[in-house]
Amino acid sequence: MIEDDYDLDDELPPSKTSIKKAMLDITALGEELVNLPIKKLAQIPLTENLAQAIEQARGMKANSAKKRQIQFIGKLMRKQDLTPITDALEAMKQKDLHHTHLHHQAENWRDKLIQDPSCGSEFIDSHPNCDRQAFNQLLRAAAREQQRIEEAKQQSKKAIAPKETRKLFALIRDTINANP
Repeated sequence: MIEDDYDLDDELPPSKTSIKKAMLDITALGEELVNLPIKKLAQIPLTENLAQAIEQARGMKANSAKKRQIQFIGKLMRKQDLTPITDALEAMKQKDLHHTHLHHQAENWRDKLIQDPSCGSEFIDSHPNCDRQAFNQLLRAAAREQQRIEEAKQQSKKAIAPKETRKLFALIRDTINANP
């Protein structure tokens, strides 16, 4: 009987496929860093040589050169702890998702209030920090504006810009952001 060099209970070394997948994931993370806006990139803890490599990749126009530079960035990233970088990126993504959620919430309130202005008290009840007087004035103005827009559509006249509706949206957004 032939005996194996290791027991079945021992952990097997990683396969070539899993190693390649891990390297591709790191390279994809490097490409994500290259594509980040400069302000967001500044918030991520990077080593000096990695930051320089990313800056060089951002300036490259030729696709093949940029691809090689991203491969180089992946190589640099394999030699360091990626936890701070991934944590910072995840925190940014969560912040962006939260901001998007609040924006959608404000859009939904605006649409609901334009359809039925009597829902204004519901908004004020759910957001007590709202400036009631300004809110009610903008709600009335937006309702009048919507009537004028509908009349212009029916008469095939030039479209009216929804200026008051935008002001109402800004107030709703600011109120929701002040007290999410």
